Amino acid sequence: MAVSVTCRELDKTYLNKSHLGNLSGGYLELLGQGAPHASNLPEIKLMPNTGSYTWSAPNSHIHEYFWTLSLTGEPGWEYKLKRKDAILVQLIFHTNNTSCLVRVLTTTLKPPFVIKKTMVDRLKEILTTTKPVRSLAKDVAPQELGTLVDAIEILAEDSVPRYHAYPWYSKMFTSPVYDNTKGAEGVEFRIDRKAFRNLGNRIMGSVGIMIISKSKPTNHTELPIKLEARARVSFKTPFSSNGSGSKSDIWIPLEEEFRDQPLFLELNPTLVES
Repeated sequence: MAVSVTCRELDKTYLNKSHLGNLSGGYLELLGQGAPHASNLPEIKLMPNTGSYTWSAPNSHIHEYFWTLSLTGEPGWEYKLKRKDAILVQLIFHTNNTSCLVRVLTTTLKPPFVIKKTMVDRLKEILTTTKPVRSLAKDVAPQELGTLVDAIEILAEDSVPRYHAYPWYSKMFTSPVYDNTKGAEGVEFRIDRKAFRNLGNRIMGSVGIMIISKSKPTNHTELPIKLEARARVSFKTPFSSNGSGSKSDIWIPLEEEFRDQPLFLELNPTLVES
């Protein structure tokens, strides 16, 4: 499957400002498969003869999407960042008016180098993780559940721990949309400024998702899913002699571009009948 990439550079209005670390450039990039496989809805059934439950999840696929945030500034610019939650990255899944929904399975923050695998192996893994997770059907036995757990563990390999030198966490949220429909579901990463200091000025994260089809199997959904990315980096707020503060947050893309010029990947899921 082809890998799609989209990128947005830091707007020039943020450049060369002392309270923003005299930034000289930056970008936010989103990478993943543009034509992912959709999965069937899992089915849980009660067996009348035995009283036990069976769990069937045929045609299940897990996909990993990567974001990269990079900023370049004067030496020590990262010390001008707020201490906690200085970095915010949001991924938003626009599934309204489509026949799919998105289930987030895992989030990771990546180290600067892939320690256990070469990058070539990692790129292969991006593709191979789209192969069907073996059926969880027949019996909810530990060995069957383990196949899905093992697949999630593959995505979490070489992940930065959520504590100690690299404090970070992730959570789900709902983003408002501009067409008066229900909000879009998303996941956000909140990362300490230490990440830029200890991992370098280019940090990467990922999300492992399952795209679930809500309708009968078809070759394509009616409309593509838009996977939108946003990033905010917060600096300490400087105050002037009259007590007023300067704008201390930078956004990629700009806030005013969220509606008409968002940064997104277009996903066209397909569902193959089992």
